[in-house]
Amino acid sequence: MIVYRNKDIENISLRNTAVAIGEFDALHIGHIKIINKAVSNAKAMGLKSLIFMFENNPLDIVLNTKVKAVNSIDKRIEILEGLGVDIVVISKFDKKIMEISKEEFFDNYLIEKFGAKSISVGFNFSFGRKGEGDTAYLAKRCNDCNIKLDVISEVTISGKTVSSTRIRELISGGDVETAAVLLDRYFSISGTIVRGNQIGGKRLGFPTANVEMPENNITPKYGVYISRGIIDGKSYPSITNVGDKPTVDKNHTGIETHIIGAEFGKLYGKCIEVEFCKYIRKISSFKSVDELINQLEKDKNKSIKYFKEQRR
Repeated sequence: MIVYRNKDIENISLRNTAVAIGEFDALHIGHIKIINKAVSNAKAMGLKSLIFMFENNPLDIVLNTKVKAVNSIDKRIEILEGLGVDIVVISKFDKKIMEISKEEFFDNYLIEKFGAKSISVGFNFSFGRKGEGDTAYLAKRCNDCNIKLDVISEVTISGKTVSSTRIRELISGGDVETAAVLLDRYFSISGTIVRGNQIGGKRLGFPTANVEMPENNITPKYGVYISRGIIDGKSYPSITNVGDKPTVDKNHTGIETHIIGAEFGKLYGKCIEVEFCKYIRKISSFKSVDELINQLEKDKNKSIKYFKEQRR
């Protein structure tokens, strides 16, 4: 898979592509339908599939706010590669691109840069300055240029639209189970394992793989989760604490994962992906270390039981 980013885009001159355009932050089941349509069109029409997306949320510029991403760029690229995408074009949304007219976007990007022969978008897709380009305008231009257009219908679950906004709300509220349904995978956070204060291993007998809170990505509600730790391509049942540790260390917040069955002395400096499977309890302050150890043992057994049931 070929990836173009930012300045690389200036010199792109591709031909014969099946393009999917969207925010594609969460890469939820609605996004996947759009992308799969581009991939299937590419195969059927002898084209290359191309995904165009922004590395930041357009609302960062439009509303001068900061919307935290569901997935890092690296995670999005990984997912897209797994879907069989040929080309990914990732642009930074800034004030310059915000002012591009609908005509300029269609002509300069879709025709000149991408050489689109097929375009796939979502039902609520808009583009160009102030969102002046909609699916009706896109349909007219595609018809004039003999480009196949697919507008993917709204995807709903339990009567609610599947959206990145809803997924952010679910994760922030700790409902990672419902978020997993909308994503068709567990929400995850990746990071390099750093050396902590080693309280978990030395005092509690529960060593943890520690990663820092991601700066630009959403984190789950503070609490304890059944999780799955993935290191070097191998997955382990785990328990993860997001937030602080009031019983033993009130001064540091982070993501700490006890990986069941891993050799912790060999993990420092490695990358871990933590998949959040189920919220099991809030963070509590225990009266004694022994009481905390007892609770951690219960959490560990819940994780082991959870994954045994998943395999049935």
